[in-house]
Amino acid sequence: MAAIVRDALIDDAAAIAAIQVATWQEAYRGIVPESFLAAMSVEARTERWRDAIETRLRGQSTLVASSGGKVAGFAAFGAAQRDDAPPGVGELYAIYVAPDRWEQGLGGALHHTALNGLSREYAYAELWVLEANDRARLFYEHRGWQWDGSVKPHPFGDVEVPVVCYTTRPVHT
Repeated sequence: MAAIVRDALIDDAAAIAAIQVATWQEAYRGIVPESFLAAMSVEARTERWRDAIETRLRGQSTLVASSGGKVAGFAAFGAAQRDDAPPGVGELYAIYVAPDRWEQGLGGALHHTALNGLSREYAYAELWVLEANDRARLFYEHRGWQWDGSVKPHPFGDVEVPVVCYTTRPVHT
């Protein structure tokens, strides 16, 4: 069944939050502290996503992928979030697909549409991914992203976990 990728609506916020929590709890197990994962709240994340979709904070765009009439994945992108980003740099903030829908083409469809969106405003793009998240790193490398050598700590509760930066130049689809 083909995925339909569209702009997210406020009514999609709960589905996006549920996918984010389920994906983090599956994909980040053993990378991020278990206490952090266990404390994740779909309700709290729903409010954050509702606000992000409604206000388009920092020009953020949010997409959802649906298959069979149900939201099964999402992507978010916009201006680079780091303070020292040069002009013309966009960022792919997230691509998450419900764990029971992995390996079905939804992530690729979201990636393609997000890069189309980024290419309309930015010369190149970056993304940050957990250093130990081999599945995600391979996903991005397969699509032409290259690790630029940058590593920085990212806090998860009281623990910092390294994230690495990938770039693509120029933004392409």
